[in-house]
Amino acid sequence: MRAVKTALVDCVDQTAAIVQRRTGVVAEGAADCVERALDIATQRRAPEQLHECGGAIDIHGAEGRKPLAHCRGCGQGQNTGRSRHDTDAE
Repeated sequence: MRAVKTALVDCVDQTAAIVQRRTGVVAEGAADCVERALDIATQRRAPEQLHECGGAIDIHGAEGRKPLAHCRGCGQGQNTGRSRHDTDAE
C-alpha cells in the first residue's frame, strides 16, 4: 500500500509541474496578445524596401508613440504618420 501511495504522490507532483509550466507558457502568450491589442508592445521591423541611399529601413513603434522610420545606411529618420491612438480620437 505504501508503494501505491508513493507512486500516486509522484504522479501528482509530475502532473502539477507540467500544469505549472504550461500555465506559464499560456500566460506569457496571453500577455503578448494583450500588449499588441493595446498597442503597448515595443515593435521593430525592417521592410524589404530600401531607403533611397540603399540602406535598410528600421521601423520602431508602439508604446503609445508614433512610428518612426530610421535608415541604417545614412541615419535619416522620419515620422511615418499617425499612430493608432490618433485615429481613435477622431
